[in-house]
Amino acid sequence: MILNPDLLHRLSEAYGIYHGYHELSGHYVKASDETKIAQLQALGLNMQDDAALENALTAVAERQARLLPATMVIRQNDSMRLPLQNAAHAAGHWTVELADGPGRDGELPAGADAIKMDGPALPLGYHQLRIDSEGSSETCHLIIAPERCITLEDATGCSQTWGITVPLYGLRSIRNWGIGDFEDLARMAEHAAGEGADFIGFNPVHALFPAASHMYSPYSPSSREFLNIMHIAPDMLEEFTTTPEGKKALKGLKAAKDYKAARDAKLLDYTAVYALKTKAFEAAFALFETHATPDRTAAFEAFCHQKGNSLTRHATFEVIFEAEFAKDPTVTAWQDWPEELRSPDSSTVTEIVAQNPARIRYYKFLQWVAHAQLDAAQNRARAAGMRIGLYLDLAVGMVPGGAEAWGEPASVVHGMSLGAPGDAANPDGQKWNLAPLDPIALREDGFRVFRRTLSEVMRPAGIVRIDHILGLNRAFWCALENGTAGNYVTYPREEMLGIIALESVRHGCVVVGEDLGTVPEGFRERLADWGLMGCAILYFEREGDSFTPPAHYGEDKFASLNNHDFPTLKGFWEGEDFRWREELGIGASRLHDDRNARLHDRWLMLRRLEDEGLLPEGVSPYAAPAELSDDLAVAIHSLLARVKSSVVAVQVEDLLGLKDQPNVPGTTTEEPNWRRKLPVDIEKLFDQTLSRRILEAVRSARPR
Repeated sequence: MILNPDLLHRLSEAYGIYHGYHELSGHYVKASDETKIAQLQALGLNMQDDAALENALTAVAERQARLLPATMVIRQNDSMRLPLQNAAHAAGHWTVELADGPGRDGELPAGADAIKMDGPALPLGYHQLRIDSEGSSETCHLIIAPERCITLEDATGCSQTWGITVPLYGLRSIRNWGIGDFEDLARMAEHAAGEGADFIGFNPVHALFPAASHMYSPYSPSSREFLNIMHIAPDMLEEFTTTPEGKKALKGLKAAKDYKAARDAKLLDYTAVYALKTKAFEAAFALFETHATPDRTAAFEAFCHQKGNSLTRHATFEVIFEAEFAKDPTVTAWQDWPEELRSPDSSTVTEIVAQNPARIRYYKFLQWVAHAQLDAAQNRARAAGMRIGLYLDLAVGMVPGGAEAWGEPASVVHGMSLGAPGDAANPDGQKWNLAPLDPIALREDGFRVFRRTLSEVMRPAGIVRIDHILGLNRAFWCALENGTAGNYVTYPREEMLGIIALESVRHGCVVVGEDLGTVPEGFRERLADWGLMGCAILYFEREGDSFTPPAHYGEDKFASLNNHDFPTLKGFWEGEDFRWREELGIGASRLHDDRNARLHDRWLMLRRLEDEGLLPEGVSPYAAPAELSDDLAVAIHSLLARVKSSVVAVQVEDLLGLKDQPNVPGTTTEEPNWRRKLPVDIEKLFDQTLSRRILEAVRSARPR
């Protein structure tokens, strides 16, 4: 395809397509015309010939000539001023339709470049703005945002706190069904509150694929709006605990061999767990339909009404997916379904809804139960004394073949995946198989899907971490099905940050932006301006050739030793990551240099501990031991607890002195990612000698 390069250049700029980017090495990579064309096509543009490009540019010019943008996000202030895209060429009348309460209106003089309002500031929320002039009307979504997100001090009354992060799926307990569940989470929070922790953090709990147990990565969700039903605790369901029929059914389920096998498995056996829990869920739903009290039925119906069409579409997707997957287990995306099933609005899908009311109601029931149990976990965490409670994780995207991309086709960029450009460890770059949200559609519909996603994850949380928040500034898109090189695409950063702040205040939720990696200049300052906390991983915090002193950490940081993608403390110290890198050939060319750098890191850590007066007795600052002793582990956690940052997180794997990390980036089945269970039950976790010593050190530095 040969197109006029000037037209292509102008159209790329109009749609925020980068002309190139710098790799980590500093090398500049120029985006090819092929890449730009593919990305513009993914945004729905006709790229057939120069005439099509000219038509697209004309459409852009027409949008830019309007008085109003598609969406306007304004910070609330006493002298509200709503800027126009262009000066009004004639007098007109403006009207603000508020989401709640009476609206506002006024006159717009000719030549005005903004709407100026008298009286009190517009309320926070999602409103509509209309301008009538010369017999025509323009409208836009008007979003009034607060000055910033809610702060830790706003939420808790304290300036410093700490908590524990856990792999929810990997929790063991005296009662769970082979996978950590929301009851485990509640009990873990109650135990941790007794140790002085103010929050429990865990992996994303977004909806996965109940019919496909092999698609279990928490960071590859089917939908970020709904929950992973496999974290439901069946034995806590009212259907099994309040009637003789329910108690008998539960007893039978727990007496079966597959119940014990799922619990006893060394690694999490998703196939066994999914089969076991599906039996329990179907039995519970049958009991609900025949034995539910009027109050319980009314609560379920209220949930269905509140979630509306989104819930119906999600449940419909589950029904179709399980049917198509049963016919052919290789069909794991809606793009592989028969043509008549690929649109949620097709007549065939409408027929399926009409023919399967019970199964659709079953999946709605499970979402209701999951939401109720997660809410209960937060309530119990706060009741136990936690000032924050649950710390939830928002994944960066959803898989292209899942429920959200199927149910919201106009909001998703099809044919593209989020990813990252190449670097020394991954010269071919990364493709995460996660569908990007359409930055143009976001503005056009008032960021509807984005704000709904934020609301869902913040509602039951005290803190939310937004994974790869760099994507709010620019996202790296690569083609899903071919080798076309990837490239960056601009996103409406300020509007999205304003909406994050609005949802933060609406839900009383502190927000952390995972800002690790190559950060554009000025981006962290924008996050701080909107009140988002950044991340500080102690492994990487350096000043020159030394670990950063605790007093030099930023107050607006969420600090930890590591996270799920990095080695545990023991793994870091003893080089466990080099073992799997060598076995799997990941970053092989750098392995020797990285090993030597790690030896130097261990020495630097000892020097930092010595400078802080934390070096254990008998340990020389000039000779790092090959193995991590308990004394060293405690000392390093003491160092972490002393940092100036507002929030500190301790990873449960480090409390237990484990070597293996939860996830090895760049692998799928090569390592048991997301399958490792903790070696002890949560009821005994804080009785371990090392965990008690570390928690005492953290409490000492960060008393409640």
